[in-house]
Amino acid sequence: MKRKLPALLAAFLLLYFAEIGFAGLAVRPARLRAAGRPRWVPNEIVVKFKNGLPKNRIDRINQRHGTSVLYTSPFAGFKRIKLPAGRTARQAVELYNREPDVEYAELNYYAYALFEPDDPLYSYQWHFNDTLAGINIEPAWDITTGDPNIIVAVIDTGVAYEDYNAPDHWHIDTYKAYDGNSWWCGMENPDWPRSPGYGNGWKDYLQHSFDLTAATGTVTLSFWHRYDMESGYDYAYVEVSSNEGISWDELKTYTGRSKVRGKVAWVGDSADLTTYKGSVILLRFRFNSDEIVSDEDGHLYVPKFNSDGAWYIDEIKLEDDSGTLFYDDVESGPGSWETTKYEQAPDLAGTPFVAGYDFINDDDHSNDDDGHGTHVTGTIAQSTNNGLGVAGIAFNCTIMPVKVLDCAGSGTAASLADGILYAANNGARVVNMSLGFSPDVTPADIPAVTEAVQYAYTEKGCILVAASGNDGVGTVSLPGAYPEVIAVGAVHSAGARADYSQYGSQLELVAPGGDSVDRNGDGYIDGVFQQTFGDVPTDWSAYWFYTGTSVSAPHVTGIAALLISTGVTGPDAVREALQNSARDLGTDGWDEEYGWGLVDAYAALNYYHIPGDFDRDGSVDLDDLRTLASNWLGDEPLVDIAPPERDGIVNFLDFAKFAENWN
Repeated sequence: MKRKLPALLAAFLLLYFAEIGFAGLAVRPARLRAAGRPRWVPNEIVVKFKNGLPKNRIDRINQRHGTSVLYTSPFAGFKRIKLPAGRTARQAVELYNREPDVEYAELNYYAYALFEPDDPLYSYQWHFNDTLAGINIEPAWDITTGDPNIIVAVIDTGVAYEDYNAPDHWHIDTYKAYDGNSWWCGMENPDWPRSPGYGNGWKDYLQHSFDLTAATGTVTLSFWHRYDMESGYDYAYVEVSSNEGISWDELKTYTGRSKVRGKVAWVGDSADLTTYKGSVILLRFRFNSDEIVSDEDGHLYVPKFNSDGAWYIDEIKLEDDSGTLFYDDVESGPGSWETTKYEQAPDLAGTPFVAGYDFINDDDHSNDDDGHGTHVTGTIAQSTNNGLGVAGIAFNCTIMPVKVLDCAGSGTAASLADGILYAANNGARVVNMSLGFSPDVTPADIPAVTEAVQYAYTEKGCILVAASGNDGVGTVSLPGAYPEVIAVGAVHSAGARADYSQYGSQLELVAPGGDSVDRNGDGYIDGVFQQTFGDVPTDWSAYWFYTGTSVSAPHVTGIAALLISTGVTGPDAVREALQNSARDLGTDGWDEEYGWGLVDAYAALNYYHIPGDFDRDGSVDLDDLRTLASNWLGDEPLVDIAPPERDGIVNFLDFAKFAENWN
């Protein structure tokens, strides 16, 4: 520093006293925001003279100090006083406060709008700014809200990112034990040119609208059905909505097998819809299976009805006292029945997306059929400041949806490995994996995933983030346990490790994951709050509190994306900033329960910020010297660059700090 100081001081003095027009380049407030904005108005102060003081006395005081009145408050009578050249506001405040006729003199401090989004449910997102367990996001947003060129891959159950008609799992099928047709929800018929179903489970509905405004007497829905489902895992529902699908009433629920005299057979059932008279209703048959395949059509394995995961419906009838209002014998085709559709989450409409891939169904439509991946994506990049719902962390970054988990939230090592490789090879800078294997699975058990992780980290420079796991044991699950991956555990709203959060030697950071306790008294559990769908991918009637390390990990992912948006490059540099800026919890330094501590967005974004680097381009250079020159020895400083000793003025101490970091 000693060698640089004289030359830099000479350069500084030359810039200042030559009065080169650098003032217009001084500071970019939109980028410096909290750290570099002026604290008070230069060249003026606020003065309140004592009540009843004649104007000529006020004029004489101002003449003596070489000042003039800019403005008089019509409400309180205080005055904004303009200062002469060469007089600083602090000096003037001291001089005026010595006047016996002055009630008070003060600096005219600036107040700044701190960015707080207008999303109406934002107040429920305690995990963003809570003093005990929040990630301190609001001041970070004053630095950056992300960059659309930064791609974040969400490797999960998919994301509700598009409007799309789902593959049709409902089919008109002739069942071998029946002469006619029936609606059938199932998969894997070799007569179809392409398998229409999801490989590992599916959620589907068959829906129809009915006008009951003129219905009379008792209104009855009746139907015949036949089903073979794994009891307690697969379910079928009959549901009705009278508010265009915003909410649904459950009429019937089925699991297991439809049996007559001990054998799976067709059975009849009915439901009373009389209370819905006078309205237009939606009626749906909804099926939720976790099965890989179903062979009830007789095409797979053995030619008989002997497996679980299918539901047949026939002879659907709606009647009132006047007779039959609707009848579908399913012989003439689908008619006006509507099958499952996917929709973009309303609160992701402003979020940028790039193409992803569905490794469960082997297609380009990585839509979410579980809700988990959509919730995770919301924490990372929910559309923010859009007057709707809630906020996301890096809401100007771009999301790549990669589906490796089915509608039951399960997938394989093969699908995960392919998902990681796809993300790495298609431009993802950050990869979020809110998923994990059983704690006893080792890297040797899943070599395909091990190789994919190493490739993404070493060859492609991806920042890999994963959940530590929810079994509460002292070991981190893979992929979080890989040394290339940032393993994230969970804290609840009091800032302590959540009971379910896995910990151990591989844990790197913790972030809010919440639990089922309402500590803040808002009437809801202190979970992580985001938008996702309900029973089907078009149900946006609610926002959801989720808990777990799955919802902790995306907090770190979002902050990593913000870091890269400020110019930090490379996974090692990102990890260093996240670790060294984290809020220490537990024992001093790293520990097995909290890793390096609770991630802090604002501290992380300032980790590499160099005092004197006004434009945050990573270097202290001539542009920054011009800024310093334009604000030192002037009427009032614009910036103060020497934390933690920041004193509100630019002086030689600040110049010394600048000189220390000169490139």
